[in-house]
Amino acid sequence: MSREHVVAGGVSSQCGEGRRFGSALNLNVHFPLFVEDDPAVRAVTVRSLRAGGYRVLVVAAAQDALDIAKRERGRLRLLVTDVVMPGLDGRALANELVRRDPDLRVLYVSGHAEDVIVTRGVVEPGLAFLPKPFTASSLLARVCSVLDT
Repeated sequence: MSREHVVAGGVSSQCGEGRRFGSALNLNVHFPLFVEDDPAVRAVTVRSLRAGGYRVLVVAAAQDALDIAKRERGRLRLLVTDVVMPGLDGRALANELVRRDPDLRVLYVSGHAEDVIVTRGVVEPGLAFLPKPFTASSLLARVCSVLDT
């Protein structure tokens, strides 16, 4: 898979290689979808993703994510989701969205230690995971690595 990801406004993001500008008129643009119930974490993460050049779709609840995924069918490239949320948890959300689109990549984020959520069976070992708190650079690096798999 190419290390180039098309993002908002015709910006092509090269993971770890900066950005270059060009026309996106003939390109198939894909968006990351970010799901986080904590408003403060949501705001900081969205700001980081947008600063990294991504046009991110953001929601606070899994049901809203399901609705967006239906509307944006085929245009979502990455789901970044909190693991522990009220109602439908991040793993159940990811399972449903990947069932609908097997090419969708998933990055789980959580303030709970990875070994704790693995022990509880919420996330399996080997799945893409980023522990909170994270820096903008670690988030963007992890997003790039997940998109490159």
